[in-house]
Amino acid sequence: MVFRLAFVLLLLPLAALAEVLPQPLGDTVSDFANIIPEEDEARISSLIRDIREETGVHIVVVTMDRISNYGGWGKSFEAYSTALFNDWGIGDARRNDGIMFLVVTGTRDTRIELGSGYATAYDRRAAEVMETEMLPQFRAGRMALGITEGINATRDRIVQPFIKGEWVGLWRTILIGLGVVGGAIGVGIAGKAAWSAYVRCPRCGQPSLSRWSETTNPATTYSSGSGVTHLTCSLCDYKEDRSYTIAATRDDNDSSSGWGGGSSSGGFGGGSSSGGGASGKW
Repeated sequence: MVFRLAFVLLLLPLAALAEVLPQPLGDTVSDFANIIPEEDEARISSLIRDIREETGVHIVVVTMDRISNYGGWGKSFEAYSTALFNDWGIGDARRNDGIMFLVVTGTRDTRIELGSGYATAYDRRAAEVMETEMLPQFRAGRMALGITEGINATRDRIVQPFIKGEWVGLWRTILIGLGVVGGAIGVGIAGKAAWSAYVRCPRCGQPSLSRWSETTNPATTYSSGSGVTHLTCSLCDYKEDRSYTIAATRDDNDSSSGWGGGSSSGGFGGGSSSGGGASGKW
């Protein structure tokens, strides 16, 4: 009995350590598994920055040997991916449009994690990018090429349609009238709605999906918060409420926030994910 108690006490520090999520190595690529050659990483980082400059969407690439070595002990691959995304706060905090590529070599798992601003129809597009562009290259041992082609396909099949839907929604909102805009601003001041735009509806396919986010439990310096993204189509009866986690805020002078600091642990925009995206194995 004494031996068992001593053994449990010995494991407690290890369990606590396993819960600590890693800090990002940069704002584009965090190659913890060291599988991307230096010259390829430079090209991938440049590609990600170009996409961010053109569209405002923040893409991040993360590689690991095993998630259990980076705070994922006892978690499913999908749950860990969402937790890491939210801890870093990837993407814009209002639009929740960030995208994270997670590649785990030890278990041959990979995932495209999408911010909560993307409708569920984009999950299917992420799966297509995974199956057609990334996994074939991974199976051939061409990791950097698979990541690069995955990013290019994501830009074309996910980011560009998402941005196009936003511009259509912007003009649609203007034409509907300033009263709608005023109402959205009023709710935003009250701390309820963070952002509103129109994207394509996953049911009818028209750019008629209204989206706004509501904070139900604000984050604090020491604990995460939660919110709900409301999706409603003005042309059909499609409605969806998607919950998401808000990363804990960090003090600007807190050295634990690494190179970025600010509102998220990695210095990103404070975006969040509700678990959308697609996973695959090679």
